Amino acid sequence: MDKRRPNLFRLFCTSFVIILSIIAVDLVKRQLIPVTENIIPKGCFKSGVSSPVLPVSPTSYKPVNFPNSTPQNISDDQIYNGCLCLINSNYPAKGLESDLVSLSQVKNDMYSLENDTLMFNAQAAEKLNQMMSDYNAATGLSNLVISRTTDYPSSVYTEQYDEAVSGCSFDLAVSSSDGNVIPYDGTGTESWITQNCSKYGFVLRFPADKANTTKVPYSPYHFRYVGDVHAAIMTDGNMCLEEYLESLKMYSITGQPIKYSLNGINYLIFYVKKDYSSEDPDLKFTALPVFSNSEYTISGNNSDGFIVTLINNTP
Repeated sequence: MDKRRPNLFRLFCTSFVIILSIIAVDLVKRQLIPVTENIIPKGCFKSGVSSPVLPVSPTSYKPVNFPNSTPQNISDDQIYNGCLCLINSNYPAKGLESDLVSLSQVKNDMYSLENDTLMFNAQAAEKLNQMMSDYNAATGLSNLVISRTTDYPSSVYTEQYDEAVSGCSFDLAVSSSDGNVIPYDGTGTESWITQNCSKYGFVLRFPADKANTTKVPYSPYHFRYVGDVHAAIMTDGNMCLEEYLESLKMYSITGQPIKYSLNGINYLIFYVKKDYSSEDPDLKFTALPVFSNSEYTISGNNSDGFIVTLINNTP
């Protein structure tokens, strides 16, 4: 018995040293090999394309033929129209949204209007109705008020935003229990709108953490329609409109378009730099690829190019 005890002791010591060595190696690996996670709550990027989080410099672009596409000439004026136009003090509005409807004629009963003169983009109005219906279903409330859409004055707010003329933005207010209409502050039960607006194509236009970029203080009540897929990408990448439009310039049709899937629909998104193809100053246009077998939209960015969004197609 006395001879076995040293052997057992040596076995115990050896095992202890081995365990310590394993733990040490594991700790070293954790330090040298970082663990990363990508969480995309609403959609996903396809073919390994990463979220365009960082703004980049514009890329050169020359219109080229693309499979299943034919060139289409887009006039200079179209660069100033569309739901992705950036309108601010640096890029004043030069075009007017033509597809406007009277909200008083198309709204549902789940929200109110400050007045019956409010006009809104037709597609955005449809999405607004869906959002307000879902807000009512989720909270049981119908206390929200659309206070301002285009350039009409408001009795609730004193601020006036340049992009109001586009017809794609609105200010939100709340009808309180005492009958007063107060500014929406993004808190309480009503915060459902801020948390879910991107599902309907809307974004909070001036977030608190983007004030240095937008040059506009936090405005929890001011929302902008940009379209479902663009709102999802902006939300995933925590980008304001300025950052998103700048980052899109690295995704051209000749390089690496954005491939994104949302709600079972595949999207292909790319930027086309303005490139006048006519020497006649009265015939300024840019040649954009048009996909005859796909649904697509084209929006100007109000400065130097166009954003093409292909729906249900991955060329």
